[in-house]
Amino acid sequence: MVALNYANVSESDLIKYIFQLEFLRESGDISPKEFKSELTRAFRAFLKEQPNNYSNRYLYKTNAYSSLLNKFIIQAIGRICRTNMKADKIHILADITIKEHLNNVSLPKSMILIHEYNALVRAASLDSDMSEQHNNLTDLENKASYVSCKTASYINQKLLYSSWSDDSKEEWLEIRQQVLRQPTVIDDSQLIDRWKPLYLQLPIPNNFYYFNRPNDSSNVEISFSNTNFNPLNENSVRLSELMKIDLFYKLFTENGWATSFPLSKYMLTPPMFNDIYKGALGEVCGKHVFEELNIPLIDLDVDEFEVFDFKTEKNVYIDFKFWSGTFTQDAEKEISKIRNKMEKIKANKVMIINILAPKDQAFKVQIQKDISIIEIPYLCRDNKITTEAVNFILGEVNK
Repeated sequence: MVALNYANVSESDLIKYIFQLEFLRESGDISPKEFKSELTRAFRAFLKEQPNNYSNRYLYKTNAYSSLLNKFIIQAIGRICRTNMKADKIHILADITIKEHLNNVSLPKSMILIHEYNALVRAASLDSDMSEQHNNLTDLENKASYVSCKTASYINQKLLYSSWSDDSKEEWLEIRQQVLRQPTVIDDSQLIDRWKPLYLQLPIPNNFYYFNRPNDSSNVEISFSNTNFNPLNENSVRLSELMKIDLFYKLFTENGWATSFPLSKYMLTPPMFNDIYKGALGEVCGKHVFEELNIPLIDLDVDEFEVFDFKTEKNVYIDFKFWSGTFTQDAEKEISKIRNKMEKIKANKVMIINILAPKDQAFKVQIQKDISIIEIPYLCRDNKITTEAVNFILGEVNK
C-alpha cells in the first residue's frame, strides 16, 4: 500500500492509493465506510493536511494482503523444490507472523500445490476455524454493503438525474418484473448473470438480513447479525398479508411472482427492495383492483415516466403506496415531493392510494384544500378489498 505518513504524497501516489482502495472495496476487504474514510485521509495527505503519524497498517489485515503473501510463499517454496536432487527431508524456517495469512486464504481446488506448502499450511492451521469464519462473514458483509451502495447510486441516477428514453424505460420495467419474480434467489442455478448486480449474498441460506441506510442515502451498511440495524424480510412489505387476499394471490401465481421468501442464497439489496420492489408491489396490486372495478389505467409516456404510476382517461394521476406506518405521518413527508412532481408534468389532480391498512388506522380520506391531492389511507383491510375504498374511488373517478 502507498504510505501516507511521509511529507510528500505525489499525484501518482494519490492515484495509485485510490486504485488500491477501489480494489479492496470491491473485493470485500474494506467496507464502504472504511473506503470513504481512507479516501478522505488520502486527499488530506496529498494536501499536506494529514498528521505524519497516521498509519494504514490495518489494511494489511485483509484477505487481499494474505493472498499476496501466499503467492510469494508458494513461489519461494516452489523454487527450493525445483530440482531432481531433493533431500529426503525438506526443512522450512517460517516466521510466526505468516501463520494468520496462511490460515486466511482459500485457494482454488483445481490448483495443484506442492507437498511442502501443504505441510506449512497444516502446521499453521491449528485453532484457526473461528478466525476464518469471522473473516469470511466480514468479507460478505463488506461485499454486500458495496453492491448495495452501487444499486442505490444506480436508482438515484435513474430517478433524479436522467431523462427517460424508450430503451431505459424498457430496462426499468424489466427490472421491476425481475424483482417481483425473485426478491430472493435460492441458489446460483436460478440466478442469471444479468441480474446478479441486484442481489447480495447471504452467509448461509436465509430469508432475512439487517441493514442501515440513513435518510435513504446511497450509503448502505449490511449486517447479518446486528439486530440494531433494520430487518429486511417479507414482513417488511407485509407480503404474507397480501397473499391472504385471494385476488392478489391468484394474480401473483398466474404471473409467476413470488408469494413468499424461501431460504435463499441471495436477496435483493435494500435499495432494490425498498425503492423498486415495494413500488412494484403497489403498482401491480393497485392496478389489478382498478381493473376489477372496470377503471382502465393508462401507462405514462416517456416524458412522464416514474413521476407517478398511472393516469385515468380523465387525466387524474394515480400513485400507489406501500406505507407501513400511520398514513397521515407518511403522507406529510411526501406532500411537498408530490406537489413538485405535479408542477413538473402540469398535473391538476393526483390520487395517492395506500395498499394495506396500517394497524388501527381508520378510513379517513385526506383532501387538500385545492382538491389537487387526494389521499386514500388504504385499499385493503382484514384480508379483503374494503367497501369504503371502492365506493370512494368509483365516486371520484366518475365525477
